[in-house]
Amino acid sequence: VVTCNVGISACEKASLWKGAFQLLRVMDEVRIAPSEVSFNAAASACEKASQWQLALSLLRCIAGSRLRLDEISYNAGISACDKAGQWAASLSLLSGMAAEAVCQTPT
Repeated sequence: VVTCNVGISACEKASLWKGAFQLLRVMDEVRIAPSEVSFNAAASACEKASQWQLALSLLRCIAGSRLRLDEISYNAGISACDKAGQWAASLSLLSGMAAEAVCQTPT
């Protein structure tokens, strides 16, 4: 998982959302369970590439699995929606974050 996460994180840093998705797909094919880090890095890659709908899709995958949405997950989704002018989706994520009692770290 760690090696795949490094690859997905590298794709995120380079805004290569397709590469991040490909690595998630390969993990599934070889039966490596993605972690929160895997999904969060892929969602951040989508956010950087203005792929807000895909970022939200990844958040739904996390929510539908044994994993939990965390501060990083929500922030990637909110930022992706914000950049796309999708304020209603941003507010929905913020509401979900509050409902799940996910606290943001003070800056």
